[in-house]
Amino acid sequence: MLGILWLWWIGSILALVFGYKARRQIDETGEEGRGLATAGIVLGWVGMGMLAVSLLILGIGTAATNDAAATRRTCSAPRWRTNWRMKRRR
Repeated sequence: MLGILWLWWIGSILALVFGYKARRQIDETGEEGRGLATAGIVLGWVGMGMLAVSLLILGIGTAATNDAAATRRTCSAPRWRTNWRMKRRR
């Protein structure tokens, strides 16, 4: 369940920890619930994958934003200002 909630990646880590711990305990004692432990592990890894993709998208977006800001700084004046001045001269 923690893997579904995600809770800003903390839930995914907890789902992995408790899932692996539960599966080890089930193997040692022979209790039931191996399917639930496996589900927690799978959902935990899905959550971690979503975190990785989110960070990748955030990193690409930040790099693109910084690149656009750097390009804007190198231009002498914004295009709308030069167009406005040209219209004013007429």
